Amino acid sequence: MPFSRSPSSAAAATEVSSTPAAAVEFRRVDKYFGSHQVIHKVDFSVASGEVVAICGPSGSGKSTLIRLINQLETLSGGEILIDGRPTSGLKGQALRRLRTHIGFVFQQFNLYAHLSALDNVSLALTKVHGWPNDKAHQKAALLLARVGLADKAGHYPAQLSGGQQQRVAIARALVTDPALILFDEPTSALDPEMIGEVLQVMQELAHSGITMIVVTHEMSFAREIADRVVFMDGGAILEQAAPERFFYRAAASAGAALPAKSAESAACPCGGCLMSWHVDWAGVLTGQPLTWIVSGFLTTLYVTLAGGVLATLITLLMLALRLTPGRLGRAVAAAYVSVFRNTPLLVQLLFWYFAAWGALPQTWRFYIGDRHPWAVLPMNIPWLTPEFLCAAWGLALFTAAFLIEEIQAGLNSVPKGQTEAAVSQGFSQRQILAYILLPQGLVNAWQPLIGQYLNLMKLSSLASGIGFAELTYQISQIESYNAHALEGFAVGTGLYLLLGIVMGSLMLWLGPKRRDQRLSLPSTAAAAHTQAKD
Repeated sequence: MPFSRSPSSAAAATEVSSTPAAAVEFRRVDKYFGSHQVIHKVDFSVASGEVVAICGPSGSGKSTLIRLINQLETLSGGEILIDGRPTSGLKGQALRRLRTHIGFVFQQFNLYAHLSALDNVSLALTKVHGWPNDKAHQKAALLLARVGLADKAGHYPAQLSGGQQQRVAIARALVTDPALILFDEPTSALDPEMIGEVLQVMQELAHSGITMIVVTHEMSFAREIADRVVFMDGGAILEQAAPERFFYRAAASAGAALPAKSAESAACPCGGCLMSWHVDWAGVLTGQPLTWIVSGFLTTLYVTLAGGVLATLITLLMLALRLTPGRLGRAVAAAYVSVFRNTPLLVQLLFWYFAAWGALPQTWRFYIGDRHPWAVLPMNIPWLTPEFLCAAWGLALFTAAFLIEEIQAGLNSVPKGQTEAAVSQGFSQRQILAYILLPQGLVNAWQPLIGQYLNLMKLSSLASGIGFAELTYQISQIESYNAHALEGFAVGTGLYLLLGIVMGSLMLWLGPKRRDQRLSLPSTAAAAHTQAKD
């Protein structure tokens, strides 16, 4: 069943209209990341309603080229025109209005993990365009049915396969009746058996009146569906032709343009063969990748601090219960340790994010989901978000279960004779704990406690499983963005190591100091007393 743009409701007609398919023109377009040029003087046009497939090896600039269209990346030079109108100068509301008419389907789906499939599709209609919920849900349900997911409307992204998630993403891109839709390698993150279901949806969408630009390695799609195939390498367009001409002539054209490539590479212009590779630090330490790394590092730091404070407070509460004379308090503390220490952290994070979060009153969730100026940390990192709160809370509960055991072990290491001596001197149990056991127990347990706090920092990477944009999540974004996986993870490893060293050193400096108990004066006095007795 071919796609067509569904009519908008009267209430929202002024916001989202059935815009005719858009024409796109690149004029001498350049893009730099720092000093590294990734797009070189590209001149290229796409006619209204045309379906264009862009192929080429990884790192050739394909994804960057289409991200320039809706300014997910900013131009370094040249101009991009949509329907004859320049777009590089658009800012603020004008840029947002342009983006409402451009759909974008990402390689990694980028679905909102805390929303159902239905809400993922309808969110832009209600929050950006002001549609009433019932109208927005009605249109979202229609689009989900068209991509074959009517029965998955209430499912969350984590409950869907990769192919199903990508089909939801396509429905989300279509919901505002775009005049242009961009696909950034929509099947590259899918298992082979799931690729077909996404390609089928794209095939039905092709030639429905929407202009489509598809970055892809799926040559069957390019051959059978595209009006034109474009081959890129080194940030430049080397060949473009109708599919039947391209697949007969592109190999020779690519081989002539790139004599340094091997014969195998020239025979396979679409990147299917092994390509030469070199380290490029500019790909992660400049431009958007650097912004992602800084944001991810600060987010990791902030969630570590928040989780550490919460874990400390929970530990104090559970220790108070464990050290009370009554059995009930000890039973509660023992149950807490057993549950949270023995349940995998990722399972706990998923529970808090998908189950517990969904059980909160809707007004609470809406309030937390809104952006509040007072809930933004330095460097524009928001903390009042479902992802941040669930990550900090889950890490704190998990870590506190281990902190309790480490402190208990430190208390148990204090010789029982000292407790008996304190009892004989009339100390109360509270005084024994405060003045005898805790001062020594914390010294004994301090190194293991530091290890647990450092472990909290490292385990924050698991929060990427709920879409939390900490350091590991942002590095994976870079890998899908420009294929600089080695450089990205090398930088990330270095930052984790640096943060761990600083945290460990600071905690050692602030922590209790072990005192030497083998002083000479008591030993001398004891010797003199022994001699007197003799």
